[in-house]
Amino acid sequence: MKEEPLDRPNEAGPDDEEARFRAKVRDMVPRYLADIRKDVAQFATLLEAGDFNRIRSIGHVLKGTGSTFGFPEITYWGAAIEESAMRADVVKLREQTEAVAAFLARQA
Repeated sequence: MKEEPLDRPNEAGPDDEEARFRAKVRDMVPRYLADIRKDVAQFATLLEAGDFNRIRSIGHVLKGTGSTFGFPEITYWGAAIEESAMRADVVKLREQTEAVAAFLARQA
């Protein structure tokens, strides 16, 4: 009988590769949360300075990474922050950045 690739005991199948990927991502969550907490902590200063481009950039990163790390809420708030920064909507940005900070405070 000819040995098929998935019959080899030391080779991982697609499910094993996905499980390893998910485990790696899970291991990176604490660092991810710490990094975005640092970014979110800058929002008040950036708002005062009117640095909407930097706020938009941070929002874009949050939008692009939140769901990857298992936080669709971060993706949602990141998209909202990015949009509000493009419109220079200070009132919305204050609400949104406070919401993100409150969400992050509830995470371990």
